Amino acid sequence: MGPCRRPMGKLVSHGMFVHGQLQALVVTADLVRETCASKTRDEAIELARLCAARTDLCRPMLRLWREFVFPSFAREWAVSYQDEALHSGNVYRFDGWVQLKEHATSGTDQRSNRKGRSKTIWGWNSNSSAMDDARAKAADAKARAEVEAAKLKAAFVKILFTTRTDQTAATAAWDRPMRDMFAEPAA
Repeated sequence: MGPCRRPMGKLVSHGMFVHGQLQALVVTADLVRETCASKTRDEAIELARLCAARTDLCRPMLRLWREFVFPSFAREWAVSYQDEALHSGNVYRFDGWVQLKEHATSGTDQRSNRKGRSKTIWGWNSNSSAMDDARAKAADAKARAEVEAAKLKAAFVKILFTTRTDQTAATAAWDRPMRDMFAEPAA
């Protein structure tokens, strides 16, 4: 992922050290955009980086950040982006975070000119009713997406069936005169 360079706002880093050696790191930052998954800069802070010397240290570092660092920012929500091409999102899922938005796409990277990839936006709120509401909204959005996907599939099948039916009818319409033209005369 690389260094966290933001043109605005504050960046705060916290590390986990064992015997003087950095083992895990989190970077907290203000939101780059005005909103993220319908959360404003006044409502949310971004967990911009989470990395560790060993992959099994990411989850405890996330939990320590959530329990001890996040409350100091006095924001309702913590948000974090998960690059769907690189990560499964399990570190957030297993820590109790909720999917606020799935398949969000970022713009073109200004440094590398690389096209943005698909991301999932995860959220955490220490208020359990806010988390329950967010989970209900996420489940509702997923159900609506599944219904829309089923409608698209049905429309595609209908178009495919109609096309095949029309081809069969067209073939029959073409074949009949050809058969009649080459048919043996009736005796």
